[in-house]
Amino acid sequence: MLGVGNEGMSTLPGLNQIQFEGFCRFIDRGLTEELLKFPKIEDTDQEIEFQLFAETYQIVINQILQSPDIYYRSELDHNGISVYTGTIISDWGGRLELEIDRKARIWARVSRKQKISILVLSSAMGSNLSETLENVCYPEIFLSFLNEKEGKK
Repeated sequence: MLGVGNEGMSTLPGLNQIQFEGFCRFIDRGLTEELLKFPKIEDTDQEIEFQLFAETYQIVINQILQSPDIYYRSELDHNGISVYTGTIISDWGGRLELEIDRKARIWARVSRKQKISILVLSSAMGSNLSETLENVCYPEIFLSFLNEKEGKK
């Protein structure tokens, strides 16, 4: 439920349901359509031929991947301090991990690469600092991160 002052925010659709419906469509129609595009496969010397019978295929699922969604977790770091993480997995397989550390700084990790400041990520996405601060619920977290960086210079 959205609270007062969050009028610009919206809820995400049921991404698990979207994933499940897409998978069912693929199994029911999409896979057969793709297999029918390749009725036979031959090697370059035309010595071996492989024929597909798309109408009679059977499928065995041996691995379940995380569906597109947002996953939250709380873990203890090596010093025993709680670190909160949210992982956003897109339907194309990319992922964005957001982490709040013990100093209430927010970090982002895109596709499991190096951790960067959320301010750097929003800047790379084309937002300037004032736009970012106008569109977050707790701008003081971002400002404290900036103040800490300026204090170290």
